[in-house]
Amino acid sequence: MSDRRAAAARRLAASHLPVGLDADAVVTAALALIDADGVAGFTIRRLGEQLGVSAPTIYWHVGSKAALLDQVVERVLSNMMLDTDPDQTWDRRLRLFITAAREQLLAHPHVLDLLPAATSRAVTQWSAEALAIMRQAGLTDEDAATFAKVLLLQVLGYARAEAAVRTARSMEPVAGGSGLTYRVRPELLRPELGPDAVLMGTYDLDVQLRIMIELLVAGVEAAIDRARPGRPSPDRAG
Repeated sequence: MSDRRAAAARRLAASHLPVGLDADAVVTAALALIDADGVAGFTIRRLGEQLGVSAPTIYWHVGSKAALLDQVVERVLSNMMLDTDPDQTWDRRLRLFITAAREQLLAHPHVLDLLPAATSRAVTQWSAEALAIMRQAGLTDEDAATFAKVLLLQVLGYARAEAAVRTARSMEPVAGGSGLTYRVRPELLRPELGPDAVLMGTYDLDVQLRIMIELLVAGVEAAIDRARPGRPSPDRAG
């Protein structure tokens, strides 16, 4: 088929597309389905039923299912604002960064299942912000980059873990808890496991986030302290 005929075929196909439907609308509908049913429950057929179109129409807009899922991830990540105020102290910026990342990532918890397979411009922005915070803390470029990568891994890993707690069928929210608290459903805990199973099967997600933040702050402070001039190296310390 010549280029002219191919272009004419595309125009003809476009003339039969539902009015108002475009790639942005397809991504919006796909994200809503993933939020409702998870990645495992998402299919192009279900998306087509939701939009009232056929699968080929969806592929015409987004190319493939994999490309559509990448666009869903890009939509979620690109809408996140993780910039912190450089006039704040580094530890304040670090706390704000982690808190904002947790809140925004968990707005669409099922999308976290797609992150390992996705590359996003937003991740580049997060990396720059994390690196700026660590440099402000006084770390060398090499150490700042290492700690920035640890920060990103911790933020993403914690968000995935919290999403699993929130969405697992084996878990239930605890009424009257001190914060965002979940527990393993009591009927799933065998009596012979004893009280420790109940203790370890209860998750106060707000408290655990605060502890993770304090551990990261303490780790950066320890690195700064080790790098101070005149401090003996660990192998020489008595």
